Amino acid sequence: MFTVTTRDGSEAHLNPGAMAGADVVCCRALVRPEGEDGGRVRRVLEGLGLTCSCFVPDPTLPAAGGEPAGLAILTGTGVWPLNSGRLRLGDEDRDNGGMVQFLHVRKQGASLLVLNLRLASAPERQQALLAAVFAHGLLKERCSGVVLCSDRPVEVGERVLRSLARAAGYAFRPAAADSGPLLFVPGHGRGTSASVSPVDPSDLPAATRNRTLRLSIQRQPARPTDRLRVPLSYREQWL
Repeated sequence: MFTVTTRDGSEAHLNPGAMAGADVVCCRALVRPEGEDGGRVRRVLEGLGLTCSCFVPDPTLPAAGGEPAGLAILTGTGVWPLNSGRLRLGDEDRDNGGMVQFLHVRKQGASLLVLNLRLASAPERQQALLAAVFAHGLLKERCSGVVLCSDRPVEVGERVLRSLARAAGYAFRPAAADSGPLLFVPGHGRGTSASVSPVDPSDLPAATRNRTLRLSIQRQPARPTDRLRVPLSYREQWL
């Protein structure tokens, strides 16, 4: 099982009840834990068993005690961060939109690309940013799924989401919850070592359920076409 949840605000919103069992937590306005004034944040994260695996300062957010706040992706135990960073796509300061943070993680044989977005309010600007994200080379790397988290609801229609995902070789999979993180899985012909599918998080409190995506992980048997093909040498071809 793989669980992704989102949180707004400061470390005060990282309560144990909402974070229980979370593998990845996407935050919107967290103070940098590694900074001089991030001691309180570090203590909260340690108590929850979480690690800040990626932090991107947000210039539109007010600094707390001289320490910048920004987007952060937290990871729990058993989750292996592989790659992280920030995608610079368009004007990040206009209408508080356009900022994209990413973290590539692995758990139980499944590799997932988690995107933490600061979206603009206008649907047309949201669509332009999502189109740029799906056209980025990062999504050409093979993984078990892409999880998209955002600071406000995605106002782009499902038909547009499916079209953007299809162009990048992915398929949109609506989750059980009405809102929260969005899931995109590899399309036909893009085999991976594990597949993921959404699971109904109905056992969670309503406030947490609407911000959570819970995934089931199924290991896939290796196929001959997935093996590394090495050209035969001259001797092997003729002897």
